[in-house]
Formats: sequence, C-alpha cells, structure tokens
Amino acid sequence: MGWGGKMRRVDEKERMGDMKRAGKIKIQEEDYGDRKPGKVTEATLYHCGYCTNNLGVLFRGVLWEKRNFPASVFRICHKDFGEILYDTGYSEDIFRKGIFLWFYRFILPVCFKKGDRIDEKLALDGISRENVKIILLSHNHPDHIGGLSCFPKYELIGFKEVLKQIPVMSNVRSRREPKKLMEDHFLCGYFQRVYDLFGDGSVIGVRLDGHCKGQMGLWIPDLKLFLAADAGWGRDLVRYTLSMRLAPRLIQRNFFQYKDTLGRICRMKKDYPWIQVFFSHDMGREKRFWPKYRKDGI
Repeated sequence: MGWGGKMRRVDEKERMGDMKRAGKIKIQEEDYGDRKPGKVTEATLYHCGYCTNNLGVLFRGVLWEKRNFPASVFRICHKDFGEILYDTGYSEDIFRKGIFLWFYRFILPVCFKKGDRIDEKLALDGISRENVKIILLSHNHPDHIGGLSCFPKYELIGFKEVLKQIPVMSNVRSRREPKKLMEDHFLCGYFQRVYDLFGDGSVIGVRLDGHCKGQMGLWIPDLKLFLAADAGWGRDLVRYTLSMRLAPRLIQRNFFQYKDTLGRICRMKKDYPWIQVFFSHDMGREKRFWPKYRKDGI
C-alpha cells in the first residue's frame, strides 16, 4: 500500500483514540502556521557506503533486480549545539572478523571504499571531527554505528535499549536518554512516545519500534523533515510491506510492530503531505536542506 494504505487492522478503541488525538493536534498545527523554532539552519544527507540485495528476495510480486541500499547519515546544523549527526553509517569495521559480521556481509554484501566514512565526508565540506559534539543514534546496527569511533568527546543520545548495546567507548563524553516526554505535540496523534530532545522544540525524537526495540526517528520542524531510520526499506517500497517474504520479516525484531509503526508514518504523511519523510536506505543522491526547502523529498 502507499502512504494512505492500511498496514494492519486496528481495534476500534485505538482507532478512535488516534483519530481524536490527531484531529485535535492537527488544528493546533494549522494554527501554528509557518512559525518554526528557528534553531536548525541546515541539514545534509550523506551516503556512507551501501549494502546490496535483490528486491525479489525481499518482496513477492516485485521484479528480480539488484538494488543498493545506502547507509545514510544526516548532519544537522544547530544554532546552539553546532554540528549534530543522526547515525554514522558504515566504516572499515564492517570488514572485521567475527561470525556476526561475516553473516551480515553474507546476506547483505557491503560496498565501502576510501572516502565513504562520515568524518571524511564532513572534511570535504570543511567540517572537522572535533566540531561534532552530539550524535543521535537511531539504533545499533552496523550500518548506523560504524563511525562512532571517528569523533572525539561527543554526547551520544538514544533510547535505553539501544545505548545499553553500545560498548563503553573512551571518546564518548556522555550518554543520555530522551527524558522530556511530550503530550501536546501534533505527532502525539500518531506515535505513542514523542520527546523534545533539546528542550527547545528544534529536534523531536520519536520511538519507532518494530525493526528493533528502541529505534529513534527524528522530526525537524525547521526543515519539515521526518527521518524514519529503518522503519521501512525505502519510500518506493512502502507499498510492498505486506508482500514481504519470510526471511526479511524474520530480520525485523517484531514484524507486527514494524507494520504498526509504518502504518502510523503513512497516516501522518497522508494528513500532512508537505512533510518530507526519509528512510535510511532510500535511493537518491546526497543532498542539502535549508529551512525554506519544500519541493524535494516526498
């Protein structure tokens, strides 16, 4: 199904509750107009390596064709906190020995070359590793945590289930879980856990369980960007979710939650078509976003 499609059956009580909350908050959002926090000045999408798979292996009813799934990293430029990263892509660590990484590369062949590492990408844009003071982590899979060791003395922010799986690292200054739970934000009409990460409304963390427990998506109102991590394989593949084959279903921690989370994203996108939704493995080119940027995306 597309953005408006139903991903699962929802019981009447939950459906009415979601509609009631969404309706109430939607009016507030419309009243909010075009005013934004004004804290995020730009964002840049980088591709830090990629893995490959065949679409026919993933979904029924899809052409058998090979596709590259980029490991996306978002750089967020914040007026108060400077350079912030959302995930860190692959690094050379993906080629280390070990049964887990061997199996990962077996089912998802990885391409990573010199110049693909996130700190190298940033350097080309004139940004030093020392300038990155905060890393927001969606989850702890290899294509998201590869560059964590590239930056000195930063704060790592993520949900508890994700942070506890990251080993102690000397270059991590501190770790923090989102604490400021929001109750009156328009996203509360779609998602059960919504957090103000910095207390200024500039970057909102959203819990997107299913692919793994504690996956964190982001809403950046200044740019109208909703970053959905691995809540889906890609924007053009959302419609095939219910046709996903058994093997990729088993990769998800909880496929029922996976469908539920993706359904919530679809309902949000249907109600607010101007929101640009990006998944970590979306196809396309690296690009930059500014506050007045509205036309690209979906």
